[in-house]
Amino acid sequence: MSRFGWKPHPEEVDWILGDPDVPGVYGLGPNDSNRIRKSHTNREPLLLTDALLALEPNFKRGAQKIGSCVAWGYEIGVRIAHAVDIVLDKEPWKYVGEFSIESIYGGSRCEARGRDYAGFRDGSFGAAASKFITKWGTLPRANYSIATGNAEHDVRKHSEDKTKQWGAYGNGGRSDKGKLDDVVRAYPVKEAVMITGFDDAANAILNGWPIPVCSGQGFTKTRDKDGFCSPRGSWSHCMCFVGVRFDRPGLLCMNSWGYSNKGPHGIETNENVMKASFWVDANVATRMLRGQDSFAITGVNGLEPRDVDFTTDWNL
Repeated sequence: MSRFGWKPHPEEVDWILGDPDVPGVYGLGPNDSNRIRKSHTNREPLLLTDALLALEPNFKRGAQKIGSCVAWGYEIGVRIAHAVDIVLDKEPWKYVGEFSIESIYGGSRCEARGRDYAGFRDGSFGAAASKFITKWGTLPRANYSIATGNAEHDVRKHSEDKTKQWGAYGNGGRSDKGKLDDVVRAYPVKEAVMITGFDDAANAILNGWPIPVCSGQGFTKTRDKDGFCSPRGSWSHCMCFVGVRFDRPGLLCMNSWGYSNKGPHGIETNENVMKASFWVDANVATRMLRGQDSFAITGVNGLEPRDVDFTTDWNL
């Protein structure tokens, strides 16, 4: 089982950021940073997973079995961004649940890179996934085979074999003929904005935007008394920052290895969230983000600052 799968491609990241045909993927300029900046006067922690739990109280985190971590990080980021928008608008009937990891993985490896075939060697990178979910879109788990005439397009359940196949041939697989690319366009992400440090990451999360984080930083598996894991070793990996705290400044990191963490969590929340996440100290988070392949997913409304009430906004 491959527990990793992030492959840095700095030249392609620069190409995607500079491509005028991909306006939804960009870095924060000074005006953007100032516009989303929060005063951090509220020192309470904010867990974006609370929005997900309001809609999906029985949430369970799966575990990747091939090197598809970028798609896992982006799927949970898209799902949480979707949940935040829906809960803040008090429209729970719009929630579609989990998105297809197979689709994001294939789209990031083929469509986003202008390829018909990417081979079977695992791996992807953040900018490519960002390009796919903004220029094409995302695929809620459902059976699309009747509409497309392709039995392979039933994605109600996650399939590692399908992830591998679509990773080689793109969203929809070898015989797709572009049909599923048309389907995903009904569910685009508005923007994916590069985040390179803790302060901008904290501000993004305070606005309700999770951050799939691609880096080479590894960690211990056991959390300390405050819920933090210590940096150790190297993981070529994508996870997702889904929370922020200021008592001991840090970001909550959701992994894609199932229930792989133990020890105190520091901030009480759903047990299934706790078992699949850990806190990362601010300076370590900045080091991870400086790799310049991590992007905040802004949801359907884009980079629009908003006030999130820590105590009531997750109530439906």
